[in-house]
Amino acid sequence: MRTLLLTATLAAAVLPAHAGSLLDRIVQAAHVPQRQPTAFIGRAWSKSDKIDDAVRLRWGHTDMGIQGMPTCDGELLAAAKTGYRIDAPRRTKCLGDERENVLVTGADDGLGRSPGEDAIERRYGPAFDARLELFRRTQRFALRPLLNVAPYDARRGALDVYMKLPLLNGFDVGGYVGENVVPAMVTRGNAVGAPPHAGTFKAAFAMSSNEAAELTSKRPNATEHLIAFDVLRGGHRAGTALPQLEIRVVQARVGFGDQVVVFDRRSGEPAK
Repeated sequence: MRTLLLTATLAAAVLPAHAGSLLDRIVQAAHVPQRQPTAFIGRAWSKSDKIDDAVRLRWGHTDMGIQGMPTCDGELLAAAKTGYRIDAPRRTKCLGDERENVLVTGADDGLGRSPGEDAIERRYGPAFDARLELFRRTQRFALRPLLNVAPYDARRGALDVYMKLPLLNGFDVGGYVGENVVPAMVTRGNAVGAPPHAGTFKAAFAMSSNEAAELTSKRPNATEHLIAFDVLRGGHRAGTALPQLEIRVVQARVGFGDQVVVFDRRSGEPAK
């Protein structure tokens, strides 16, 4: 893996089983998990809670570079840092997502095919609550983000990459503020609206047009994508009850084929 030593600058700112067969009926009766296709297994989150010494947020890509199963880690982060409340119906959905993350690997959690909410709560609730407590004790978080690479900006000599952050309440893109976080709303004259890439972190990598052309000719390598940030404080969006975090990104990394571009604020220089 080649790491490009480029200066990174701060810019303003996607099966139902055929249960009728005898084999399927036998499998169901015995509660034997069926083997899942590799693509499905790749969507499951690993048990590792760390990426580069930061607590993992299960959002974006898994370590296999595949978009992961849904989780409520964004809402847990909001609950841990802002007092945001996950209500009972949402908690039920979150615990169901936790179960799906287990079942997609072909594992059997012992609850049968259609367990009740109480059974799911007993099985998955304690770990969910423990994760909330972990987030409360944690300042630095990391994830392998979904991202968009903008066309090369020849005027600035920069390749801009917009990294998506976990939604804190399931829908609001305005959950984060901080240096280089694209605001959720901007004012243009008398109009107010959402700018392109609202709510994302903008990493601007300084490079030549030739370097940018070489990089972007390669297939994105999501196993190398990374964003790590510190939560500085939690609160609410002005005039609303929506959760909001002030963050400071300490590392941004993007993979292109066998190459990686990195900004690492911890050393003040591109990561070696």
